[in-house]
Amino acid sequence: MSRHLRRIFVGLLILALAGPAGAQSPAVERALLDQVKAQVAEDGDLDRFVRGEETVGGVLEVQLCDIAADIVPEYAFEPHLTALWVLGSRSSLYRIRLPGLGYEPAAVDRLLRAYEDRGLDRARSNPATVFDQKNERWLTDQVNALAAKVGLPRVDFVANECGGTPSPPRVTFVVTPGDGRAFLIPEFFARVCEARHLNPYDMKSCAGWTEVFDGGSRALYGTYRYASLWPGLAAKTGSLDVDTSTVVRFAR
Repeated sequence: MSRHLRRIFVGLLILALAGPAGAQSPAVERALLDQVKAQVAEDGDLDRFVRGEETVGGVLEVQLCDIAADIVPEYAFEPHLTALWVLGSRSSLYRIRLPGLGYEPAAVDRLLRAYEDRGLDRARSNPATVFDQKNERWLTDQVNALAAKVGLPRVDFVANECGGTPSPPRVTFVVTPGDGRAFLIPEFFARVCEARHLNPYDMKSCAGWTEVFDGGSRALYGTYRYASLWPGLAAKTGSLDVDTSTVVRFAR
């Protein structure tokens, strides 16, 4: 995983966001998922997540680095957007690998469209289901049914932890003077909003913002955008990187 993609990814995962955005209409969710896939493809060299392959008992075992595997369950990140991120990332990996195994691109498109639709339906009712393997097993069954028809080897996708995810530092926030307010959004969410032609600093339309408080602390890592506000003054906005910092200051 590139350092830039890792920073955006980890920042996305470990910030506990206040107030979930919730499910949108199916058409809006589909458009958002497509934007997520485009953003994921732009941010990193996805074929790095394909670790290798070997034939075991007549089955082609494709070893993938599962982008979602390093998620720590106790982090209460915004569930619905994160579900879309994981679904889009996994679909992007399959879209890279399956044509390379001999499957027709049109057939791959149909399979992955159905895979994504199933994932969207499941995430709408319970975002946590995106992290189980039921949808992956369904896709594997569909791929192998197609393989039997066209004479390709059976495939088994094996997802392992990516490794290398840094342990996030605990960051304390300082807001001075104390009558100010400060907000953060992971860079990835902000860029998805931009891709949807939304103002990433409009907290009503761009999902993913959370307020941080003077003296409070959170586990953070990666790249974030911030907005800080004081009565009677224009908002201050910008971006910040959190690697090993232990204090983040917002000043009037």
